[in-house]
Amino acid sequence: MRPARILILVLAAALPGRPEDADAEIRRLLAEDQACRVSGACDEPSRAQQFMREDKIRRCRAALAYLQDRIRDPHTYHDVSVIFQHGDTVDDTLVARELGLLSAFHGRSSGIMACAEDRLLQRLRLPQRFGTQYRGGPAPRLDLREVDRGPWAVTDSLRLDCMVPPLGIAAALGPVQAGQAAWPAIEAHGRARADATGKAPWETDPARSDVRPRLDALARFRPSAWNRARMRGELLRLHGQGGLWLPADYADAATLLLACGRDPVHFLLANEWAAVSVMRGHGGGWAAFAHSWDRFAASVGLESRYGSDGTLLAPSVAPALERLLAEGFQWQGKPGRAAAIRPGFRGLGRNGTQEYPFSSRAGRGACAPGLPD
Repeated sequence: MRPARILILVLAAALPGRPEDADAEIRRLLAEDQACRVSGACDEPSRAQQFMREDKIRRCRAALAYLQDRIRDPHTYHDVSVIFQHGDTVDDTLVARELGLLSAFHGRSSGIMACAEDRLLQRLRLPQRFGTQYRGGPAPRLDLREVDRGPWAVTDSLRLDCMVPPLGIAAALGPVQAGQAAWPAIEAHGRARADATGKAPWETDPARSDVRPRLDALARFRPSAWNRARMRGELLRLHGQGGLWLPADYADAATLLLACGRDPVHFLLANEWAAVSVMRGHGGGWAAFAHSWDRFAASVGLESRYGSDGTLLAPSVAPALERLLAEGFQWQGKPGRAAAIRPGFRGLGRNGTQEYPFSSRAGRGACAPGLPD
């Protein structure tokens, strides 16, 4: 048995209470998490230490459920994501982000991927990208924390793709009101990607893509410093024009930007594009997601998380996500295939095996993030 699994079982035995259905347990933990925040109990100085300990215990129990692969309803991963979004470490926030994506891949979409990414960047003392994190301003308003506004910054079109408000609305209204005000635009943006049958066009007509010829032309460029600069310029134009549309386009654009990128912001935008493709059910986006995050992590001094550079998979990565990453790596090198792969939630790879490109899950760090002291 792998060391990480042994540690999980030891932690499970050490926690009080009897085992219960994982999905029901997560719903209960989320209700407790939200009740503390709605009631304002978390703001009472006299209860701060107790509240932090209860928060850590909730994250520990949620970690045991997903790491032991006991979750049956994929939508439950969204609830786990919310619990970890309230964590206090970089690893907690990474778990929140990837479990939000995992839930979206199975049909439970939300803006938590973008929120978790912004919170993660703030923890790294970098500007946020989507504009979801606030600081206290003159009562009763909140002010946006610093947002990246460079040439490779997130556009409002990409914000709507990721189900968060455009930047102007977020800055003017604050988190709650901005979400309510922007929801019609988010819904309209999603409907624009559906055809007359109500189904997404990438499900009914996978070959439909206005930018496919441009992406294919970029893929044929011979590697050179000059061509990489040309590729970056063309991808930047596509980004500014909101030209990416189909999930496969986002995944392939991410792969191209990885090939020509040189700065952390290039790898991060590639990761965001890959995340959009995954949020729309495109299994081919997982490989680009893993590669781009590991490239970004290396560029800012973080450890590799998904093992795309030959290192070990981080122990806090969910087994369900590990299976999808394996599917994504199998799809690598097949650009333009827009048909969504939605493997059975407990299913194997497309070739019917369980041979994943990771040597071991055991390795660095704590296997259950956010453990109580």
